[in-house]
Amino acid sequence: MLLRKNMPMSSIQSSIKKCQQNKTELKRYRLDLRFKQKVFIVLIIYTDNYSGLKQEIAPILRKSGAMIDTNNLFEEYGLIEATVSKERLVSSKNIEELATEDAIECGAEEVEVSDAAAGLVNFICRPEELLSLRKSIETKNYIIENMEHIYTPVKYVELPSEEHADYEKFLAKLHQISGIEEIYDNLLDTRD
Repeated sequence: MLLRKNMPMSSIQSSIKKCQQNKTELKRYRLDLRFKQKVFIVLIIYTDNYSGLKQEIAPILRKSGAMIDTNNLFEEYGLIEATVSKERLVSSKNIEELATEDAIECGAEEVEVSDAAAGLVNFICRPEELLSLRKSIETKNYIIENMEHIYTPVKYVELPSEEHADYEKFLAKLHQISGIEEIYDNLLDTRD
């Protein structure tokens, strides 16, 4: 999923290498930012030195017209993408009914069949329930394809093309910082 979010492979490999070389335990942090009073951003950071990482980010924020922000303009949810086993898929008459029943029994808040022929189902829950929902879904013979803590903006914004170019440069600088794993924003993606 990180590659679908345009995270550079070098950032992923850097984080993996850091974890393998360093036996210190990394902690997960969330840092909310605002870019030029318009775009709200959530950074997901894994580090053992959060204050040092914030100091590293500070000059980038100043030069880009961004700042740390405490507004929470994102909804959080857990997403589990799973494939129902072929045996259950064949024995069931309707995958939507099967997935809905399983979601209710397992405690998911929502369910969506994303590919009925392949048996691919998305289960949505509160982020703190991801692990328990995963265990419940696995007992129903689903194969977990992906599990994520997702941030979705409450409101989207658009930027004029000149500001969009500045924003892309800002994101590129953030992606170069070791420890920043995921970046969510409320920018409306108008690219096809």
